[in-house]
Amino acid sequence: HEIVNNKSPGDTPGNVLLVTIEGVEPNDVTIETIHLVFSAFGFVHKIATFEKAAGFQALIQFTDAETASSARNALDGRSIPRYLLPDHVTSCYLRISYSAHTDLNIKFQSHRSR
Repeated sequence: HEIVNNKSPGDTPGNVLLVTIEGVEPNDVTIETIHLVFSAFGFVHKIATFEKAAGFQALIQFTDAETASSARNALDGRSIPRYLLPDHVTSCYLRISYSAHTDLNIKFQSHRSR
């Protein structure tokens, strides 16, 4: 018998979200802004931001998968409120999936992680 795993890594609920912020440059969205948007759903333990080919991304660690799930359901495909963004940013969209990480290892605090 062959066991087929048809779940992509981003489908398995976990407490860490991988967020791709489309339509912005890395310096357009501060870690404070990301924290403000996502902490509306529950306590945000850690945030790490980085640049990839896919764009500007953030890993956001919540206390549990339920909190991460409610944030994902509410924000996936939505945009960050305009008043939180610099004037030159016309629109940005959040693409959110689950990360395989469960505990982010932040080696040092900076403007990119906390």
